[in-house]
Amino acid sequence: MDSSVKVIPDSPWAVVMGASVYGPDKPSPVLQQRLNAAVKLYQAQKAAQLLMQAIKDSYYVKQHPYFT
Repeated sequence: MDSSVKVIPDSPWAVVMGASVYGPDKPSPVLQQRLNAAVKLYQAQKAAQLLMQAIKDSYYVKQHPYFT
């Protein structure tokens, strides 16, 4: 386990705050770092679920059939 993850208490979920997305499969560097950190928490069983935050005006959400 990553030493930076050890100090984080267990939680039922972790929130990944949104950031820019440049296309359907292209998160911004900031969002990619947040996603990587969230995956580390999940894999270390520090978070049972990941909650992703997005803005309705983001590229991905505009393209998603649920919102169109």
